[in-house]
Amino acid sequence: MSAHAAFSTGPWTADTAEPRVPASRVGGGPSGSPDSSLPLILCDEERVLATAGGAALLEALPPEAAARADAASGGVVVSLQCSSPPASFLEVAIGKLHCRRFLALARCKLYWMSPAWGASPQEVPVETQLLLFELKDGSGYGLLAPLIDKDSFRASLRPPGSGRHRRRGGPPGSLLLRLESGDESVRANSFEGVLYAAASSDPFELLDRGVTAAARLSGSAQPRWEKETPASLDVFGWCSWDAMYTGVNPRGLEEGLRHLAAGGTPARLLVIDDGWQHMDVDPQYKADADSSVLRGWAVKGPQRLAEEIGQKLAVGRLLADGDLQTVEPLRVMELLNRRASSAARQIDEAMLLDTLLRGRILTPSHPHAVRRPQPPSPSLSCPSRSGLAGARAAVLQAYDMLADLKRRAELLVAGWLKNVLEDTSSDSYRLRAFAAAAVGPLRQAILRFYAQASSHSYRLLSIKANGKFESIDTGDEAPLNSSTDNFGQVVRELKKRCNLQYVYCWHAMMGYWSGIMPGAPGVARYEPRLMYPRPSPGTLEVDPSMQWVHPAVNGVSIAKDPRLLHSDLHAYLAECGMDGVKVDVQSTITMFGYHEGGYAAMGAKWHRSLEDSTARHLPGNHQINSMCCAIEDIYNMTHSNICRVGEDFYPALPASHTAHIANAAFNSLMTAAIAFPDWDMFHSDHGSSHLHAAARAVSGGLVYVSDRVGEHDFSLLRRLVLPDGSVLRCRQPGRPTADCLFVDVSRDCQSVLKIWNLNSVTGLVGLFNVQGSTWAVRRRNYHTHDQHPPTLAAEVHPRDVPYLPAAERYAVWSDKLTELRILEGRDDFWRLSVRGGGGHDLITISPVLQSLGYKPGSSGRSSGGHGTAAAGVAVAPIGLVNMMNAGGAVLAAELAEPEANGGHANGSEPAGPELRILLRGAGRFLLYASRPPAAVLLDGQPAGGVEWEERSGALFFAVPWREPEPGEGAGGRRTVVVRF
Repeated sequence: MSAHAAFSTGPWTADTAEPRVPASRVGGGPSGSPDSSLPLILCDEERVLATAGGAALLEALPPEAAARADAASGGVVVSLQCSSPPASFLEVAIGKLHCRRFLALARCKLYWMSPAWGASPQEVPVETQLLLFELKDGSGYGLLAPLIDKDSFRASLRPPGSGRHRRRGGPPGSLLLRLESGDESVRANSFEGVLYAAASSDPFELLDRGVTAAARLSGSAQPRWEKETPASLDVFGWCSWDAMYTGVNPRGLEEGLRHLAAGGTPARLLVIDDGWQHMDVDPQYKADADSSVLRGWAVKGPQRLAEEIGQKLAVGRLLADGDLQTVEPLRVMELLNRRASSAARQIDEAMLLDTLLRGRILTPSHPHAVRRPQPPSPSLSCPSRSGLAGARAAVLQAYDMLADLKRRAELLVAGWLKNVLEDTSSDSYRLRAFAAAAVGPLRQAILRFYAQASSHSYRLLSIKANGKFESIDTGDEAPLNSSTDNFGQVVRELKKRCNLQYVYCWHAMMGYWSGIMPGAPGVARYEPRLMYPRPSPGTLEVDPSMQWVHPAVNGVSIAKDPRLLHSDLHAYLAECGMDGVKVDVQSTITMFGYHEGGYAAMGAKWHRSLEDSTARHLPGNHQINSMCCAIEDIYNMTHSNICRVGEDFYPALPASHTAHIANAAFNSLMTAAIAFPDWDMFHSDHGSSHLHAAARAVSGGLVYVSDRVGEHDFSLLRRLVLPDGSVLRCRQPGRPTADCLFVDVSRDCQSVLKIWNLNSVTGLVGLFNVQGSTWAVRRRNYHTHDQHPPTLAAEVHPRDVPYLPAAERYAVWSDKLTELRILEGRDDFWRLSVRGGGGHDLITISPVLQSLGYKPGSSGRSSGGHGTAAAGVAVAPIGLVNMMNAGGAVLAAELAEPEANGGHANGSEPAGPELRILLRGAGRFLLYASRPPAAVLLDGQPAGGVEWEERSGALFFAVPWREPEPGEGAGGRRTVVVRF
């Protein structure tokens, strides 16, 4: 590789901050080159959709189908002209799939996707939203993407024989294409675009091209690389959810932010999650809400609390396992209370939680806690009392005994029902019976559970903040149904005190989980209508709990015109100093389109309202989309550029952690064309924290945590976060490498998940052993199928990073082994072991630059121990090895030949080659050098800690932290000159 061509197309300067490979590849543009595209044709006689080279994608297309070229993308669009009467729901046998292996991205819930693999059409899952596959002749890859036709009909792919209603015939083995509007009044038998097909020799080029084409044909989403990149992506964040749940309050926020700053990892992004809004439950459930364990757990005795949480958790596992956002806080509280109870034998009960949880929650011993008398523990024997006091005590004791018996009975019934319903087909009579009971005789009991155990049955009383945000010093004392006009003062004071750059607020697409309160004066202008959802048949196949979770039993009160609600809410937040929003439960809105044009029409209407409002009121494109992985959501992300790509981080659900990584990585294959990924926050002080941190480092998306106040692993966080609160983010969305696309990395007991990304100069490959656990569709939950997954071997090649510049040799660094190796060409490899149960490694790959006269295998050392100009040199910057994404520190690099240097400053030696690096951050910098340097200069001065290892060629030097100058950019800019 020539010295200048490797990373630069023009002169290098110290002001350079742009990537050193083409911006379309590193800075966020589409992957690959249009030259890799394989044109498609439809052979009318054979009804075969194939490449021009003859490789079939689909054969036996029905006579109703026609294909037209999509000139803008090089793919084809399949249309349908059916002879049957117009209908709101129909299924068509669209053709027989030809492939070696496929990857399907299919809905596993209303709002989330998960990957599935196979080789035959029968293995294609229901609700498939994207199908990527290897062509049978090995010439490349094919892609099928179901479309949304004219904002009316959503399409999805299904396996042969899985249809139910109005199925049109076809040859055996044909994939089914389901079309549904969701509104009986919206009927059709002619469809302009139901399926997009394309092919390419490059899978990543194909995915970017295909998904952007599908979005253009289906909705309003623009490609990721054409939209503004939110600046919040490049800073470290803290989210309040797991830290405080709905008890979020200004005093707790400030305390949490100060803890992070004191540890050297200041958060510059704050996400104020659920719990800040002015809201209440329906009047008949106010008494249940007053005893909510989500807020009340902090002021009750541990034993009493443990009983209540245990009861709610048992009921929750039955009623809401499909609604993990409800169940997970209960799991966490149960674990915390177990820990508290185990210590109660040695520590006074009144001080227990305060001592152990260190301010995480308010306890009876906390100076700001509300003190409540503790009832006596139920017992068959009672100390003797006389008179009225003794009678009252006896009555109370009897009441407690009855309540305890009731709790025990509920636990037994809930446990029995869960065993009966678990791992049951979604259309079984048992589930159908339970669903009917949930909206009938069990409805009130379920709504009481939601009022007591979560915030999902609450509705907005106004768009204002609740009374907890009256002042910067307010705690969790004020009720949620109080309001304040001082939210803006609190936000501005938080920004000032904690040096925040961005503050986001959470809200639901409909305002809140259950919408807005009918009859409340503060929301009357939005004309709310109480509606009950009608999930699609496919949704109920994969997630039957949609028949009994909170929208089904409580209804959602929906604004007549979303534009008025969104505009008012975002204008209020902007006035209060908010920079952005995290918008949740986006896919939920589609279930209410049955009188509004259907699923797709309702989704398009609300998404366009949301996108227009945030663009108008919150400049900088500061919007995180969440619970948004249906095509009605993805294909309508017009301006927004951050998308949650998988389920939440569930700290108390061990089976979820490795599956979380796998799902996020594979789902990013689809969403990466539309938005940067958000793999969700995580906890730094957690058994899986290192696994999640490594995954966030290679994800190319947000890096933020939801640590409880004072519970942090700063040694880990400092590997992600620079002292100024910025992060070393990769430039692309992280995606599985090509050799992982068609293997089941969670279940095959032999494959390691490899995720690739690009920095400005280097490539990054993350290795993750995620075998053993997965999302189990039939169980409708995460499930561990192998308690002891094996250690596996993975081969890392430079070619794993598709658009890394070509070179004769590559320097490769293992973060886990702290070892440097040289690989010869793109096909050479390093074989590494990755332990089971979440083992991981991060591999930085840097193309080696070679000066004129360099000969591989020779150190170029003279008898005096120093290199000479004639010997030449080979170099490759790795980056700051104290950081997980070491190469993210390198912004630019070039190797200048001797004639360009003009001689060394002292004139005592002939000029040799000179490596020039622009970097950011601080720590221990590593580069590969084939011979020792004559000098290493940092900002023109000799660098400290210079060490060169002859065996490996590793050259280290120290980069002390320096506060960035105004306008210099996050992490500072440092220039390094290495002379040889």
